[in-house]
Amino acid sequence: MSATPARDTSAVHRRPGRPGSSAGEDGRQRLLQAAEDVFASQGFEPASLRAIADLAGLDPALVSHHFGSKQRLWHAAVDAVAERQKPLLPVLQGIVDAPSPLLQRVHDAVDFFIDLADQQRALFRFIQRELGHSGPRLHYLTERLVQPCYAICAPLWQQAIEQRVLLSPHPAVFHFLLLGALSTTLGAVPMIAQLAGEEVDRQAILHSLRLILQGHFPDALP
Repeated sequence: MSATPARDTSAVHRRPGRPGSSAGEDGRQRLLQAAEDVFASQGFEPASLRAIADLAGLDPALVSHHFGSKQRLWHAAVDAVAERQKPLLPVLQGIVDAPSPLLQRVHDAVDFFIDLADQQRALFRFIQRELGHSGPRLHYLTERLVQPCYAICAPLWQQAIEQRVLLSPHPAVFHFLLLGALSTTLGAVPMIAQLAGEEVDRQAILHSLRLILQGHFPDALP
């Protein structure tokens, strides 16, 4: 089943309006949306509060007013992405618990993540930006954005490994390889276009990735 569409964060553009002062909830939401865009596209360290405020069309001082610090703003942005993921968890649970054959459930779960990567792009862009970094931010991001889906899928991945439908040493390894493949592929769209000499449709890229991933699942071996 398809995930619920979310705002496209593939490019950051300044929101209309002149910089101003908004100490109310509207200002907070504008800053939060801008922060999600900037953190997802640039990562935590390169992102500046001035760039976030400018994108929101607000005074940079309002970041401190609403969130207190850059770190707390980043946490709030991750939390916003996590909240959009919550309604999709029962869908994933339904795939895992379905009475269909094991290989079909594995295929359906992979399809779920491919749809999620296309429609909840900020989630995978946040993951991509934090890969290779250790510390509290990675721990928080893993807990909020990765662990909920992994907790649901881990029993399915484990069963598939035991029946040799998946060739992986541990469910966590396969789960990371799946998320990593999706994050890297989506992050490489500009490079793909440069190599191809033309824009390549995102859906075509994801379809190719789906075929590659599912082509690596052997039938259950005796």
